[in-house]
Amino acid sequence: MKVLYSVVILAVIATVQATLTDEQKAKLKQHQDECLKSFPADKLLLEKARKGDLADNKTLKDYLYCVIEKSGFITPDGKIQTAVLETKLASVTAAENAKKLVAKCTSQKNLDKKESAEAIYKCVYNETKFSLI
Repeated sequence: MKVLYSVVILAVIATVQATLTDEQKAKLKQHQDECLKSFPADKLLLEKARKGDLADNKTLKDYLYCVIEKSGFITPDGKIQTAVLETKLASVTAAENAKKLVAKCTSQKNLDKKESAEAIYKCVYNETKFSLI
């Protein structure tokens, strides 16, 4: 049973990642490269973060915010761009699910911009197994 569950999870992850267009993948890679120059996070920590294990590391969290901000999910002053988030998440889940996901993942209040980026990342990953970074 565990093997079947693992196979299903891997298939879902592969399907989600495969739904990004080549243009979206290239743009994400550009954001990642730019942010890595500004915030040289440890590669092992990045690898773990992309699998949902986000370490309590300032450079990693700065990198995470940078990628999320450059992706247009949050403004430089910390305003969450729900419409942008919904549109981009609709490429990895059904549009109806994307709207519900954004509502759930942006419900925390009184967070600074980096805390908001972290909360969005964790929620989206936990709900979809899709890494925004």
